[in-house]
Amino acid sequence: MLFRLKTLRAGTLLLGILAAGLALPSSAAERTSFNVAWSIYVGWMPWDYADRSGILKKWADKYGIKINLTQVNE
Repeated sequence: MLFRLKTLRAGTLLLGILAAGLALPSSAAERTSFNVAWSIYVGWMPWDYADRSGILKKWADKYGIKINLTQVNE
């Protein structure tokens, strides 16, 4: 019985904390510039292709942002 009471209290406290967190307004600032660093790895190679072919610039212009792409050498 005591374990159930403690579990109920902990659950109620957690629910209250989550509700309070969701009630706060979001205050993230809009960004217009992004820095992306990539290395020579098969999963990151599309960034280089997108930069060289102009795809990255096309999408950045479409959304009014600037993307700085930097290759990191090991």
